[in-house]
Amino acid sequence: MHGFSPMSRWPSRFAGCLAILGCGASLLLAPAPLSAQEPSAVQPTAPAVQPAQPPPDAVATQPAGPAERIVQLNEGLRAFDAGDDEEAIRILSELTAAEPDNVAGQYYLGLAYLRRGLKLSGEWTRAAETGEANAAELSELAREQFEQAAQRLERVSAISDKTLIPIEAALDLGIAHLAKGDPEGKANQRAIALRAAQTLEEYTRSEHGKNDRVGHFFLGVAYYRLNYYADERGWVLREGKKELQRARDLLEADRRAGRVNEEDARLFEVRQLYYLGLLNLAQDNKSAAINNLLDVRGRVVAGDLMDVNAERLIDAIRKKQGGSQKPITFDSPLGEIRFEGELSMGYFYDSNVILLGKDTSLPRGIAQKYDHRFGLQAGFDVSRLLTGEDDGILGKNLLIGIGFTTANFWQPSIQEFDQNSFQGRAYANWEFVDDLFLGLEYSHTYTKLGTDPFIGSNRLTPVITKYWRTAKDQDPLARTDLYYIYDLRDYFERLTLNAFDRDGKYQAVGVTQAFNLARAADLWTDYYKVDDRGVSRDFGDARRFLVARFGYLFRDETTRGTEFDLIGNTISAMIEVPLPWRLTVDALAEFTWDHYLRRSAFDYDGKNRSDFIQHYDFGITRTFVERGENEHLPTLRVRLRAGVELTFQDSNIWDRLGQDIYSYDRAIYNVRLMINF
Repeated sequence: MHGFSPMSRWPSRFAGCLAILGCGASLLLAPAPLSAQEPSAVQPTAPAVQPAQPPPDAVATQPAGPAERIVQLNEGLRAFDAGDDEEAIRILSELTAAEPDNVAGQYYLGLAYLRRGLKLSGEWTRAAETGEANAAELSELAREQFEQAAQRLERVSAISDKTLIPIEAALDLGIAHLAKGDPEGKANQRAIALRAAQTLEEYTRSEHGKNDRVGHFFLGVAYYRLNYYADERGWVLREGKKELQRARDLLEADRRAGRVNEEDARLFEVRQLYYLGLLNLAQDNKSAAINNLLDVRGRVVAGDLMDVNAERLIDAIRKKQGGSQKPITFDSPLGEIRFEGELSMGYFYDSNVILLGKDTSLPRGIAQKYDHRFGLQAGFDVSRLLTGEDDGILGKNLLIGIGFTTANFWQPSIQEFDQNSFQGRAYANWEFVDDLFLGLEYSHTYTKLGTDPFIGSNRLTPVITKYWRTAKDQDPLARTDLYYIYDLRDYFERLTLNAFDRDGKYQAVGVTQAFNLARAADLWTDYYKVDDRGVSRDFGDARRFLVARFGYLFRDETTRGTEFDLIGNTISAMIEVPLPWRLTVDALAEFTWDHYLRRSAFDYDGKNRSDFIQHYDFGITRTFVERGENEHLPTLRVRLRAGVELTFQDSNIWDRLGQDIYSYDRAIYNVRLMINF
């Protein structure tokens, strides 16, 4: 377990504050810290709570209003940060006497009592070891401090349960004011959070606190808060979840021993589950967070404030999760493993299965060029993401994985052209600085044509990827990919002439540039207008982009024979337009110029072959389920696409019978159901 010590070093970066039972949507939607005057747009609401009035004889000594109480809270926090527990207790006791529902005051007063109890406990240990007469007195004083601390922390929970005040702002109201105009303000916030965690950690390790479920619960909360101040955030969140689980285990022990009534136990469970959900959310485990919050809703009365807050958090998570690409994960001895799967099936009509021109004779035994086709494709990837924070690797993160895909097409009439392919792959993708990736993939593909083996391919593909974004936009504005392909192919077909031997090296260098031009919400403002709850229709569809993509590919293909050596150039352009009603229209155009390096064995005049190829693809896609929308399988994505592919290949080769054997037109009409999970 990671511990805190006076020598602990924590970075100055911070981005938020502690939330207790009522806040957490800000973690999802706003990485910047929220001030008390700037609540999150999806912040759970709570009824206004009037501070308790001080007794008449205390009015003259109490702060006169909110501004004075803020000053008093800041003074108490300064004393706590400076380690002056006596002064912190004096100031915060006066504050909480005048305002018992001041959550921040009660919280830090409890921590000050805890820290003073720990000091007295240490003095008692030394006194007992040396046989000093005041050992028993010190032990009793330490016990009293711990009892005071427990009362204050229980009070924090009671206040939160009663009013569900979103105290992310309340807890740090004084801190935020303390930091305004103060260049050391951020460091002060970090120091206060660190001292709170240190105090709770020391307490839960002590004899007095090791079996205190409240102490372990608040230590989990403190770890959750430190997530915003620490670079090594992963372990902070993991430890927070361990402490919450420890608190839950101690609750069950108290239940078995009859030390807690069932109503108090139920409320404690709700608090524990709520914070477990927030910790899962901080780890970007949105599915687990939703399950925790659903469990919270199942344990409270429908319609009360806890139920409303949990519901709003779930809605906010699902809104943010729409379109999320995070895969399924599960634990293993190697760490967290990611799993992604795909399944697609479709119907195709192919106007030219055998790729011959209209005035070219058909092969023997084949009566027609066109045919229907049924297709089925399935695949999966298993990967492990290593990060610089959690795994100590060089750079930001490294994704390593393996995968397998099989694609099968069956044709009822021209069965000689049935296709079955099987591909295995291994890959690594390294983000060594922000938004700059180096990738490498090796794949082996085995393809059958009809019932016979056709091609074996061993491909190596390195790629450099750069995302372009502004500081304000979380999503990239553009993406650039530069890649190289080395493909060593082995054709298994029977040859009638060695010139037609296509075994060889197929190399290519390419670049693609994509731009995210505008969101669907900006294109169709009336359809995606935000309602009073801050939610737009069709889940996260409003966040889809109008995408334009351009590319260039240079090919150099060298074979054992002489017929198919070539130099080729391809340019491409694609546009993808998001429409209302969960529709997307896409269009692709590719233009290829292939120049063959040797004379064609077919051409009557013995010319070098030269081809110009036009390829177009038009489609419309309807999304039925997007990632994050299905409660039971959040990674599920279901789409239906209807489209047409058009290919026009013009070649300068004519055989001795006057047939333009390399020229053809082709149209493929298709409907495909695509499922990702």
